[in-house]
Amino acid sequence: MRISVPGNAEAWLPIPNDLGGLSTKKIMKWAQPTVRDLLPGRLFSPHPKQMFLQTLLGSVAQISSPVEQYFVHLAELPDEVLMVRVRWAEAGSSLDERLEEFVGPGDSQDVTVGAPEPSTIAPGVEGLRAPLERRGSSAGWVASFPVGDLAVQLRVDVPPEYLEDLQPDIENLAQALRAA
Repeated sequence: MRISVPGNAEAWLPIPNDLGGLSTKKIMKWAQPTVRDLLPGRLFSPHPKQMFLQTLLGSVAQISSPVEQYFVHLAELPDEVLMVRVRWAEAGSSLDERLEEFVGPGDSQDVTVGAPEPSTIAPGVEGLRAPLERRGSSAGWVASFPVGDLAVQLRVDVPPEYLEDLQPDIENLAQALRAA
């Protein structure tokens, strides 16, 4: 199964999750025109952040797996690259266990995950949510909730000064997730 996110193209750039095993050349074939379309046009030379963004987005595409997808918030580009990660797995008969697993400690070495609590992730989207901390400061949150027959993890690991501004777009993203 896969996740689709209809209707969020104005707020989020989805990084393809099917480029992971491809060559760098093929990944850059996706990244170069994508970044050029995102950056403000310049008359005679490329945007100063073009190479940085191409490399960053290409790297994210390369490490993505078929069961996860990253979304870059478009409003902050090119000054800030703010991403959220969506992961999913078959919920099976133990949805509660899968949600607990998805909101658990995870694989980050520098981030501490707080205790998960039942929460409203977005209007109409109920699940578990836990705070993320990095070096004693808030670094966002991680949530898990069901979408169709899938258990979904939404990880928002961004600088705290952006969380409030991103919240409406994150809620729209969570509400738009569909199992396909």
